[in-house]
Amino acid sequence: MAEAKSVRIDGDLVAAAEAAAMAGHRSTAEQVNYWAAVGRRIIAATGVDQGRMDAVVAGTGQFDDLTAEERVIAHARIDVTIEQAVTRTPLAEHARADGITTVTVDESGQLVWTSPDGTISHG
Repeated sequence: MAEAKSVRIDGDLVAAAEAAAMAGHRSTAEQVNYWAAVGRRIIAATGVDQGRMDAVVAGTGQFDDLTAEERVIAHARIDVTIEQAVTRTPLAEHARADGITTVTVDESGQLVWTSPDGTISHG
């Protein structure tokens, strides 16, 4: 068995792994490892061209150049990249820096307005 290493994993992925782990009678770590192993095997088994997919994901290649299997994987990679960028980007801070008031929902379900100067009001 390979040496175990600690890594940071997105909280949403951990929550999904915890839920799936219960159904599969695995620990959370085992579930994450299971998903990784399945993903690696899918990519290896489909005989996809990693270089063509990398080019499409980077925006330098064309989807028309991919096989049906490669398109599915490339779309999944792009979806994950977008999701990760959205969760890491402080969109509200950028909006307020541009003079836009932002609206969020607090833990109790109430709307919270934050003006560009940082003034907070509840509604």
